[in-house]
Amino acid sequence: MDEQILIKQAQSGDTDAFEQLARLYGAQVYNFCCRMTNNTHDAEDIAQDVFIKIYGGIKKFKHRGEGSFRRWVYTVANNACTDALRKKKSRIRPDSLDAAIETEDGVLYNEPVSPESTPEETVLKKERQEILKQAIAELPAQFGQMIVLRDVRGLSYSDIAQITGNNPGTVKSKISRARACLREQLKK
Repeated sequence: MDEQILIKQAQSGDTDAFEQLARLYGAQVYNFCCRMTNNTHDAEDIAQDVFIKIYGGIKKFKHRGEGSFRRWVYTVANNACTDALRKKKSRIRPDSLDAAIETEDGVLYNEPVSPESTPEETVLKKERQEILKQAIAELPAQFGQMIVLRDVRGLSYSDIAQITGNNPGTVKSKISRARACLREQLKK
């Protein structure tokens, strides 16, 4: 069913339509929360809170073009993760940006190993991932957030601007500084 129809039905109180939206975005929100918090248990709780907030606010949601609902979902998720990290005041990074995340529905974001990969290539890839994970863990929180939103999630600058509440120029600047910091970490 079309997302816009589901949104309108959910706004009129149709819980089945909202459940379909939650299924549509559930894995994405959970995965985003995992990347931001680096803790699957926290991510489960935060993702659940995100959908509670979305359910409570969907009647006020105003459609503003293609992708606006997706941006709104990510904005709510980003704010929930930021609040949780602020409360926790500690950052635990995942084993890998490509690490598989187990869910009831299967594995998410698991990058398959190429059948042409030799054992040496596989080991080198894992070592590079560990180095990258460590470097991201040492970044300031806002820079880690920018790397996750842009380079891991692949969101556009305008989407990140709306999610973080910054203007696109500020987002580009922060991403540039985050990448520069990441390069410095990787040089170490």
